[in-house]
Amino acid sequence: MSESSTDRPSAAVVRAVFLLVLSVLFAAGFLAGSMPQTLADEESVQTAAVASLHGSLLGAAKARDLYAALAMIQAGAPVDERDDSGKDALLVAAETGQPYLLDALFAAGADGDSRDQVGNSVLHLAAAAGDVYTLRMLKTRGYSMSPMNAESRTPMHLAAERGLLGTVRALFSLGADPVASEGDRFFPPYYAALQARHWDVSALFRAMGTDPGAIISATYGDLPALEEYARTDMKTLKMEDKLGRSAIHGASSAGEVEAVRFLINHGFDFNGMSRDGERPVRNALLVKSTEMLELFLEHGLQLNAQDSQEPGHTLLHYAVLDNQPDMVLWLLAKGAGLNRTNLWGYTPLHSAVESGNLEIAQLLVAQGAMLNIKNRTGFTPLHLAAEKGDLALATLLVDNGADLESRDTSRRAPLHVAVDAGRRELAAFLMKSGADVLFKDRDGLSPLHTACVKGFLNIAGDLLDGGADITAQDINGQTPLHLSASLPMPESVSFLIARGADPNLVDNAGWTPLWHALKAERLDLAQMLVQNGAKIDVYTPNGQNALFAAVHGRTAEAARWLVENGVSVDIQDADGRTPLHEAAAYGPLEAMQFLLSQGAKPDLADSAGRVPLHFASDRGHVMNARVLVDAGADINRRDNDGRLPIHYAAARGHWGPCQLFILRGMDVNVPDGQGRTPLLLAVESGQQRTVKLLLGRGADYLARDPEGRTALDLARALTLDGRRTAGRLPTQVALQQGREATLVFLDAMVYDEFYQTVRRGDTEFLKRLAEAFPGHVNSKIHGVTPLHLAVKLGDLTMVELLLASGASIAVESDKVEGNTPLHEAAAAGKQAVMERLLQAGAAPGILNALGKTPADSARESGHGELAEWLAARQNS
Repeated sequence: MSESSTDRPSAAVVRAVFLLVLSVLFAAGFLAGSMPQTLADEESVQTAAVASLHGSLLGAAKARDLYAALAMIQAGAPVDERDDSGKDALLVAAETGQPYLLDALFAAGADGDSRDQVGNSVLHLAAAAGDVYTLRMLKTRGYSMSPMNAESRTPMHLAAERGLLGTVRALFSLGADPVASEGDRFFPPYYAALQARHWDVSALFRAMGTDPGAIISATYGDLPALEEYARTDMKTLKMEDKLGRSAIHGASSAGEVEAVRFLINHGFDFNGMSRDGERPVRNALLVKSTEMLELFLEHGLQLNAQDSQEPGHTLLHYAVLDNQPDMVLWLLAKGAGLNRTNLWGYTPLHSAVESGNLEIAQLLVAQGAMLNIKNRTGFTPLHLAAEKGDLALATLLVDNGADLESRDTSRRAPLHVAVDAGRRELAAFLMKSGADVLFKDRDGLSPLHTACVKGFLNIAGDLLDGGADITAQDINGQTPLHLSASLPMPESVSFLIARGADPNLVDNAGWTPLWHALKAERLDLAQMLVQNGAKIDVYTPNGQNALFAAVHGRTAEAARWLVENGVSVDIQDADGRTPLHEAAAYGPLEAMQFLLSQGAKPDLADSAGRVPLHFASDRGHVMNARVLVDAGADINRRDNDGRLPIHYAAARGHWGPCQLFILRGMDVNVPDGQGRTPLLLAVESGQQRTVKLLLGRGADYLARDPEGRTALDLARALTLDGRRTAGRLPTQVALQQGREATLVFLDAMVYDEFYQTVRRGDTEFLKRLAEAFPGHVNSKIHGVTPLHLAVKLGDLTMVELLLASGASIAVESDKVEGNTPLHEAAAAGKQAVMERLLQAGAAPGILNALGKTPADSARESGHGELAEWLAARQNS
């Protein structure tokens, strides 16, 4: 029965049921005898009549002819017949509110789990029909109240979306799940009520404890719910989700203008941004609601304000990006700034071009948009169109007066940009429109340079055909052929040669394209250039030949080819450097070995007196240094400043060459021309690892620089000076870190040297240490000073020397006892030392950290007589 009918059956129904029950009783033998023949004949006639009327039991059910349906069931009509929608008589009975027919069908063996094509059960169809009586009957039969159909809907979903308040209430009472949901999207029954805008049903859900909250209610426009929250629970109304979205975000995203109006009137900010950047104003654009935007304008919306989130679009930018021409026109009519820029300097026209939207670009141009405004990288809309290769947009802009020579921050014109992006058709259009093919960017690169570097040879050909200069030079004097040879780009090299490029033009350094090919290790390109007229035996203004470039490669192939073609290995440039100098500093081992095999002189010095070994040492190429030494290079060769190769290596912190020279007999303490040892040079540049190596190989840390500073003094002075330097460059920071680490290491080493010198009783060396490092006389290692150790050992000579050097007699150890030197001497039973300490002013009654006197220490260590002697001195 429906929600509007009563629970009492009609008289006709009672009669039909009576006949059915009577027939069943006869058939089952519960009544004596058999059915009277006249009654049986009448029944047969009636059955045949109704069958001919409805055609089938399913037809009778659809016609709601209960009498006919019961009669057909009595006659054994099939109950499983289905229509095109997959419904059988049982489902039809549920859908049309025929509970008595349902009972009869169940009794006749109908499938209680039957489903139609969309998965609806008898419960679904009864709920959709608002048949509370049937729902209760099915509950008594043990049916679950929340089955899902194929669309992830329960009976409560169907009742809610139809606004059947009584049915929903009944399903609550029967135990249906009010939050049942399946699938990726959470969509419980109360969402169905909200979606269908049945506010009385959604109110029931809230009253029954299933409250979706203000954000969901606002999203569906449930004003009664929002009003209820405002009356009873303002905290719920103002609640935000984990992304910072509030009710106004939900309402605006769904275009619910009245809900938005209500929320604004209750203090909500339409400019409020969620954590993921959502704003109600932006939502209004997305749902194309001019009514909502009008509402925002009434409440103070600034039409041209920039979004606070990068890139700071205005509403007009967003409308352009959303491809909403009608909204663009509406905003312009309301006063939106046609040429307002975002934080990146983009006008709406920039945005239209970048998004490839010709229709909106045409609209903006027709409205008078300025064509040559630049964004923060200096791009005009035409630059963007050139980069995208959008010919239609470029044509629109050029036809309306866009500047073909406008420059970006790198001084690139749109033609440069089109070429750089490989947009041949666009580049051709710009040239045809009058773009200057000779125009150069900030680095002096013409479009032809760019085309060749990128390998866009079809564009390069178009440029040359359009008047581009094949000999154009950039700020380094390099032509397209130079750049193509250096990258290398073999196809571009071949193309340029074929188009007549001069292979002997020199750049600002005096290099021809041949040199660039050699340095790039492309012997094939070098040979191609020579085959097309490039000269091999040419020199730069400072006197270098091509070997200087060739030795930079990873192999000796290029160097070998040059030598075979007559290039000299011993040529010296204006600074006196040879190819061997260059190879020692930058080249591979193979190139070094080849040059030496061709008679290169390992001890030929440059104008500063530096031989190749100096260069290898300075760069840290230990294998190159070894090859040179094995070839006879002198490790004791000094440059004009008196520096040996080991000085270069130490100053740079190159551990390998230093080790090589020391193993080959080099004096680790040899000074340079200014009196600085390798150790001092390593300390100066903060090379802690090399400092350790040199000290381990016998470097004298007591040696002094020309200013009289030891390695430790130098490290401390440079470190302190560096700490006072503000605004240091990254290289200076790295140097300071190295010096700090070196200082810590040297400090610890000197502490240990004092300790070890006292232990071995080396008086002479202790004198040198104390003289060099007077501040370390009272330093502690393992918690004790050198004097503590000396008195404990009973070394009176060491004690005398330390006292003379300023050792403190009152300093306590860092151990638990906190002993003074006198305590240590007493505990060790060293009376002569104790007498000397007392003579130096030590107090016989001084207390240690445990509150004990030296006499106590002597007594506890088994030196009773000394304890008495000390006690007497204490009392005297």
